[in-house]
Amino acid sequence: ALGWHRTLLRLVDVWRSNDSYSHGPLVPLVVLALVWQRRAALAAVSARPDARGLALIAAACAMLVAGIRTDLFALQGHSIVVMAFGLALTFQGASRTRRLLVPLAYLAFMLPFPPLVVNELSFALKEITVRLSTTIATRWGCSCSATACRCGSRAASCGSKRQMGSKSLAR
Repeated sequence: ALGWHRTLLRLVDVWRSNDSYSHGPLVPLVVLALVWQRRAALAAVSARPDARGLALIAAACAMLVAGIRTDLFALQGHSIVVMAFGLALTFQGASRTRRLLVPLAYLAFMLPFPPLVVNELSFALKEITVRLSTTIATRWGCSCSATACRCGSRAASCGSKRQMGSKSLAR
């Protein structure tokens, strides 16, 4: 737990400073609720500790060290999820860990995405949005009765100065 102290502090800082991840503190509470919801199913299966979980614990520790050494916060954060799986498998066994699969995997939603993923995803989503909006505008007609056309990652109403997409509408 001491090894993850800096990671957890940085995670809390991300939750407080980045509005996109302000939901982060709620995720562990949702995970606890999901585990509580599965308590009857967990009680029905006996705990059989599994030494294979030690490999996950070792992998989580290696991820943490590698993340700290390379200053990759995403690697440090995801080591928390791997550690949770490793601890569950080590102390609860495979059958109980299977029942905890969704709650433990849900922990990943408290972590910020790596910047590379965010940049790639946002560009792809922007492209999809522009394609879809120009298709709909062309088929349904624009409010200015002109055809919608695509200009890179922006949609424009051809024959007009209005633009849709990354810039606000200008008249």
